[in-house]
Amino acid sequence: PKMAKTPEAVNAFLADLHQGLKPRMDNDVAQMLQLKKEHFAASQKPFEWKLNHWEVAYYSDKLKKKRFLIDDERIKEYFPLSRVVTQTMSVYQDLLGVRFAAVVVPQPSGTGGGTAASCSPEVWHPDVHLYEVSEQATGEVVGHIFLDFFSRDGKYAHQCVVPVKPTFVRRGGGGARVLPACAMICNFSAPVGSRPSLLLFREVETFFHEFGHVMHCLCTRTPYSVFSWAWPMVPYPGGVEQDFLEVPSMAFQQWVFEAPVLARLSGHYEDLNRALPQEDVTSLVAAKYHNIGYHYQGLVFLASYDMKLHSGPPPYNFEGQQGLDCAQLFDRMRQKYLGEKSIEGTNFVATWYHPVSGYDSGYFGYLWSDVRAYDLFASFQGSPSGGMD
Repeated sequence: PKMAKTPEAVNAFLADLHQGLKPRMDNDVAQMLQLKKEHFAASQKPFEWKLNHWEVAYYSDKLKKKRFLIDDERIKEYFPLSRVVTQTMSVYQDLLGVRFAAVVVPQPSGTGGGTAASCSPEVWHPDVHLYEVSEQATGEVVGHIFLDFFSRDGKYAHQCVVPVKPTFVRRGGGGARVLPACAMICNFSAPVGSRPSLLLFREVETFFHEFGHVMHCLCTRTPYSVFSWAWPMVPYPGGVEQDFLEVPSMAFQQWVFEAPVLARLSGHYEDLNRALPQEDVTSLVAAKYHNIGYHYQGLVFLASYDMKLHSGPPPYNFEGQQGLDCAQLFDRMRQKYLGEKSIEGTNFVATWYHPVSGYDSGYFGYLWSDVRAYDLFASFQGSPSGGMD
């Protein structure tokens, strides 16, 4: 189910965003092109006022460093994984009135952890952590979370949260509640020697986002499993409307860009008392909207392509061009929305997992949710405590 109700409502929403974002995207592209022009002039190369797809990430990163003086490799030294995890939990404890207690923590030898709480759980790999989550006020256990941090052969390569067990109230046995459980699947770099796992700032942001999904799952109270937190990738039905699924996580994600929270999350891996320098905090907050027009127009493009792809069987027609296959449709739409051609000999669609993992005709949900997430976050900011209430 979706809040948008009809394809017409989705397409109108996306068309409105496309037009509204175009001036901002054009400005983003113009700034990257100016940087490219300067780069080519310095190396005495012939310059064409054109930004190719494979150049976007390079010039976007160069522009960010030039405008905000951000060095990602240096800054990640202030975000060791263990620090980010404990401080993220601390922030969520303050926001939601919960408490996290470790049940399984891997041993330094990497041979797995022991049990230390009210149950004897099993984990699927020695690196997996397990936490019990309870209410601070009453001590009542509300659920469990598995944290699987590091890449390894055969592991799902995306970052996401999956439900392990739904919550519901049993019909018999006095109406006992079955507690929810979920797993956060990450693919961070593992520690190397004495150097711990260090997160790029974008990985910190993603972790905070995914933890929003975790809390959405564990804080759900419903008598029926069909209303328990879930998303279409998993093999049992349930959950909220797909285009609401990202609202809590996108709202909570905004706290990463609050200067006090950002400083709280940081601590240099050689001395955790050394927080991220204030000038870096200021730069990261200021860079939140770097290339935002291009970024969101890219999401509009993918969402519009997803809707077109699922509007009927191939071949497709698009703005007067007929008989297009999936790859050709993608290239034509990319040219319209981003002004770029696909790299010759490539087929992005064959590697895009969303349409085959439950987000088919639903990728627009990221944008639909984002609008509501900003409204939700604004209500926290308006609270007497300044957002942490």
